[in-house]
Amino acid sequence: MTIEVSTKVTVDNHRPGASVTRCYTARMRSVADALRRESRDRVLALDAEARLALALRLGTEDAHLLSAVRGVSLRDAERAIARTRSHGRVPSAANRIESR
Repeated sequence: MTIEVSTKVTVDNHRPGASVTRCYTARMRSVADALRRESRDRVLALDAEARLALALRLGTEDAHLLSAVRGVSLRDAERAIARTRSHGRVPSAANRIESR
């Protein structure tokens, strides 16, 4: 765990003539923040093809996990995930298939 201690000078631009405030703050970085940063950096280091493969693999893993937890088929789990993605969205007119 890293503890950063800094002295910050704050000037209030909304109150002309206001005094300058000095603050003493201790900022702690969490383990979760460090893990998130490391994970993001690893993904950003991948090329586009590897990122796409990772995204597809994670999506498949999520569908398998949901299937196991809910006790439904893999296809039903994929449909449930697709429904939650579109929940609250307005369908695009460009994607509508009109029957003739």
